[in-house]
Amino acid sequence: VYVSDKPGNHDPELLKKLVFKDGSVPRASQSGVPTRDCLFSNVGEDGVTALKVFNWNSYKNRDLGKVVGSGVIAAFNVQGVMWDFERRKNHVQDPSKPILPVDATIRPRDVESFNNGENAAKGPFIAYGCQSRTFRVLDTLDSEISLKLGHREWDIFTIAPINQKYGLSFAPIGLGDMLNPSGAIVATNSLISAHDGDEKGSGQDSDLPTRIKVEIWSRGSGRFLAYSSNCPSKVIVHTESEPETPNELSFDYDTKKGMLGFPLPEEKNEPHKIVIVWDTTRLLQ
Repeated sequence: VYVSDKPGNHDPELLKKLVFKDGSVPRASQSGVPTRDCLFSNVGEDGVTALKVFNWNSYKNRDLGKVVGSGVIAAFNVQGVMWDFERRKNHVQDPSKPILPVDATIRPRDVESFNNGENAAKGPFIAYGCQSRTFRVLDTLDSEISLKLGHREWDIFTIAPINQKYGLSFAPIGLGDMLNPSGAIVATNSLISAHDGDEKGSGQDSDLPTRIKVEIWSRGSGRFLAYSSNCPSKVIVHTESEPETPNELSFDYDTKKGMLGFPLPEEKNEPHKIVIVWDTTRLLQ
């Protein structure tokens, strides 16, 4: 990570949100690129446009054997400052002129990977803003979140496709206190029956297993966030090398938002394996 602060002017709390405790960085998979709606705008001088940059976090879906991921959209109010190519430094346009807030919209369509290719998606999506703590379901590519950013204000959104199966909707967000939450995710599995030989329900829901689970492999420690349409029955974490010693975690669940949160402990030289389990009898209530 390149930090442009002058020596002695660093913000340690902000830097902690950029790196894991071992110093490694949950970097996005691609280079940041301006979104289409601001590409030909003068985000430093026109007084109305926010700078928006998108990126992508790749991770593997192990049971499908394919690379999936989530989008990242960052929005900044950088009005009043432009790069001076002759002096090779930032130039403040007019220090005496007040810089007004700018409006920005966050849409899944801003992430080019959602528009075409193997990761194309139509929705729904879950959006999480690491600065504003916004947590909202976006039904389509063009659903939007509106922001008003004051001078030098910013926010970074994780946009994750929601997976739907067995009447359950789920999407992992990642470490909610990091600037790039889903950069911590290494791999996932799809929603599946909790056991291959799981008993079936009865009546019209006879094809529904009695328990459903999803598995996520994640780096780092701290509060892990996910979207779930229903409250799970338990959350378990362990490592691949110690599968016989699972640790059941406490968790909290916001029924209105569908926000699931739980604390990941310190890593033990390998990613955590998280198992989230739902009792389908609760899904039918």
